Amino acid sequence: MSKIMKEQACGILYEASAYTHTIMPNDPPKVREKKQQAITAAKREINKRQAELTMMRYICLNYRAGRDWFLGVDIAGPPPTRDEVKQHLSKFLRDMRREYKRHGKELKYIWVIEEHDREGIGVRMHAHLIINALGYDADGRPLDHAAFAKCWTAGDYTARRLDGADDVFRDTCEYMLKTYKDKPHGARCWSHSKNLIKPDKPVREWVPDTARLEVPPGVKLIRRFGDENQFGGYEYMIGRIVDIKAFRRYCNKRDRMRNKRRNR
Repeated sequence: MSKIMKEQACGILYEASAYTHTIMPNDPPKVREKKQQAITAAKREINKRQAELTMMRYICLNYRAGRDWFLGVDIAGPPPTRDEVKQHLSKFLRDMRREYKRHGKELKYIWVIEEHDREGIGVRMHAHLIINALGYDADGRPLDHAAFAKCWTAGDYTARRLDGADDVFRDTCEYMLKTYKDKPHGARCWSHSKNLIKPDKPVREWVPDTARLEVPPGVKLIRRFGDENQFGGYEYMIGRIVDIKAFRRYCNKRDRMRNKRRNR
């Protein structure tokens, strides 16, 4: 047994990874060094994607395409600093909480502050948000845009229904985090409200080093990547759960087999 395999389901999102972990006590020094390099490279590659994957988990668990909102907000006047953007965001979210509470709902949000250059032309610092829908009034009229206009007073805003469920919101997360590497040292990449449903811990087990990831029943593969050499490697894949009954049967069978192995 020299690989660790992890599986995790968050709403419609399925993830699986397998990577070399074990260095045997009787391995020669050169083999130990090469295995350690393979393990380090695998962890580095997977960790590099964690910000995007973590955001995908939260979106898949808490938001629905076609119902909830993707917002872009700008600040009028001189180019704002990051702290000024955060101050305007705090006021907006505070006012939105009151507006949602007035209608008997609870605000749930994710936000990212962004600044980047486009073909050498400076782009103003702004923010993107994902927000749950407020709903409709007694006459069936949507309440959302009125709330956005009332609470965001610092400049212009754009709003569209959240989409991207077919790719488990991967494109949305890549777009929101496209300037992640340019954030100031120590600044948070993104943030969310404390009332979001949190992902469960992944199912983890040791598997033979010859084991390969397989797409489970009920899951449509979206992306797969990895690398391997004679000393080890890693695999990672994400998919969309398209048949929840078939996927649950797979999970139940997997858990029964795991428990049986543990009880031997």
